[in-house]
Amino acid sequence: MEIHPVYNLMEQQLQEFRQRYQAVMVLHADSRLQFFLAEIEKKSGKRLRPLVTLLVAAANGGITDSSYQAAMMVEMLHASSIIHDDVIDNGEIRRGNPSVNVCYGNQTAVLLGDYILAQCMEMIASNAYLVQLSAHVARKMAEGELLQLKNKGNTAIDENDYYEIIKNKTAVLFSACFEAGARSANTLSSDSVLQWAKAGTDFGMLFQICDDIADYFVHKQKKDNHKDILEHKITLPLLAALKHCTASQQEELLYQYIHHQGSQKEVQAICSKVAEKGGLDDAMQIVLQKKKQLENFLRTNKPSAYITALRKVIDYVIQTVKQV
Repeated sequence: MEIHPVYNLMEQQLQEFRQRYQAVMVLHADSRLQFFLAEIEKKSGKRLRPLVTLLVAAANGGITDSSYQAAMMVEMLHASSIIHDDVIDNGEIRRGNPSVNVCYGNQTAVLLGDYILAQCMEMIASNAYLVQLSAHVARKMAEGELLQLKNKGNTAIDENDYYEIIKNKTAVLFSACFEAGARSANTLSSDSVLQWAKAGTDFGMLFQICDDIADYFVHKQKKDNHKDILEHKITLPLLAALKHCTASQQEELLYQYIHHQGSQKEVQAICSKVAEKGGLDDAMQIVLQKKKQLENFLRTNKPSAYITALRKVIDYVIQTVKQV
């Protein structure tokens, strides 16, 4: 599934977004910091969060100035969070490039993340709704990361713990994308906006589970394959596989996962065992359930090119799991 048609559909709107975002992120920044911020900008990803924010707004009547403000907000929250995440996880690669902390050190990285977050708060200061939403998102994302850190290597973690972690650390931001995009169109009731927010949560859960499944594959274009496994983070594929194990098999697999030294042979053995026990298939079934829920919701909306584009984004996220 190609996502290029979606970007082509939104080419003009995304160009407007990029111009506004660069103006806030780089041009209006302190001149002494513009180099750092421009380098971060060069390494930006697919802009998936602004894309879905603007798609939801377009699907509900049209993109407004508030839509662009919301799109910039979610991208700044995301940019800030991944810089901080790489410091916490000692991450060295981000989107195929050296991470900010590797390039400039942990101290600079933390402060740059803080600076981007402060820029975001300043940009939305006059919009009470976005201030409240961003504060909620930032708090929940921090809660999710703290819960994940607390449970790192915890063999007693269960699926409920896992879902709570990914709902906070990932899905809450996608929920904000869908909610703020829908609200910015100024055509929906409060209840309808909340329905879009729920759809955003489902999409965020789907997105993160796909990412966790993908960790069990070798992706030729990535330099940080098996990142979660190497960091001993327990995610859904492993939890699902354990359900199909005897007590002794569970103990053996968990011991392998927690105590491996990161060698290719050890990691491959874990990947093979999780796949053999149905962990990847079971996790994918959860993804497909989320997809069905999203499709059912999208069918309740007026058909348009933007609704179709949202379906393509969902399919693209799922398809990327096995682009090896």
